[in-house]
Amino acid sequence: MGLKLELHFDEHSPSKKFVKLQTEPGDTPEIVAAALAGLQGISSAGAAPQAKVQTPESEKISAYIEPYFNNLPLEQRPKGKTLEQYRASIQTFIKIVGDKPLLQLGRKDANRFEDIIIKMPANSTKLANTRALSVDELVALGLPPMSLTNAKNIARRTNKFLRFAFRREGVDAPFQLLDEVKVAKRAKGEKKRRVFTDDDLRLLFNPETLATGQQAKPYMFWVPLISLHSGMRINEIAQLLLSDLTVIDGIDCFNVTDEPDPNDEDDKR
Repeated sequence: MGLKLELHFDEHSPSKKFVKLQTEPGDTPEIVAAALAGLQGISSAGAAPQAKVQTPESEKISAYIEPYFNNLPLEQRPKGKTLEQYRASIQTFIKIVGDKPLLQLGRKDANRFEDIIIKMPANSTKLANTRALSVDELVALGLPPMSLTNAKNIARRTNKFLRFAFRREGVDAPFQLLDEVKVAKRAKGEKKRRVFTDDDLRLLFNPETLATGQQAKPYMFWVPLISLHSGMRINEIAQLLLSDLTVIDGIDCFNVTDEPDPNDEDDKR
């Protein structure tokens, strides 16, 4: 990141000369203005050279979205809800800084993103009455902001996209969004959740009441039972397919895998 300076002379008219400044990604208007001011000290025969600023051209940020997803290795390409989250994150970044040419992005844009994202309302894209509002109008509503974890996830997905986009132009990304922001961990001494006692479990899984069909959905019956007897995580249980029930060496097993359901667009994680 930095300005490149070239001094040019007209071979047919040596008294005519100009300085060309070549900007690079991350060069803010303030940097360019300071460089132009410094050129006042470059003079010959009492006349300062004429300055010409040349900004590298590039596509707008949104033009790199499809190439980004299309160039990801197949095993790394997000699908289903994960793909929607990646697209929404990139669009949130664009909504905050504007769909400007990629190589015009600089620290000022990163600062605006970081200042705004931690104030944006949670689930703002899902609220019908807020979709038409600008980012600044959304923030001005004073609604409860998204969690810092969600803000970091949006920044993480956007950083991956920007690294690809800038690499496509042959340069490094000039910033890393929310790089220094850490998500707070549970403080020592903070009250933790109480674990179930044996009496709790006997009450919850009393066969005289558990199998009476009072659950509103089938998963409300099966998920607690599988959790109790397997120790699997809730997300692993909730993603199980019938094809994940298998027999290995005569033993009934759950096959925990990320292989997707061919009849469902959503990925398993």
